[in-house]
Amino acid sequence: VENRPQPRGWDRWLASYYPLRQSGAGCPNPANVLAPQHLILNIGLCGDWAGKIWGQSPTCTALAGPQQGCRAVDPMFDDNFDDDCCTQFTWDGNGTYGADAYFAANGFFNISWAKVFQQK
Repeated sequence: VENRPQPRGWDRWLASYYPLRQSGAGCPNPANVLAPQHLILNIGLCGDWAGKIWGQSPTCTALAGPQQGCRAVDPMFDDNFDDDCCTQFTWDGNGTYGADAYFAANGFFNISWAKVFQQK
C-alpha cells in the first residue's frame, strides 16, 4: 500500500460480502454501498476468558456477582449469557451496575496511531 492505496487494483471479491446487485439479494442504492465509513474498535470484554473467571475476582464479583443473581458462565459449556455476571455488567442496559461510569473512569485504549485514507 505504501501510503498510496489503489482500490481500483484490488481483487473484486474484497467487498463481495456487501449486498451488491450481483449478489442476487438486491441493493436499494448500489452507488452508496461503500459510502463514508466509521472506524469501530470492537473488543471482547467477556466470553471465553473473562466471563468464566469473573467469579474468581473479588473486584469483579463486587461489581456484579451472585448477590445480584448472576453467575460466571463458561461459554464452552453453557450459552445462557442472560445469567452471566460479566455480560450483565458490561451491557448494563438499565444502569443497575453503573458500568458506563466505571468504564469511563477505568477503561482506556493505548492506540499508537491509526491511518485513514481519503479519496482526493
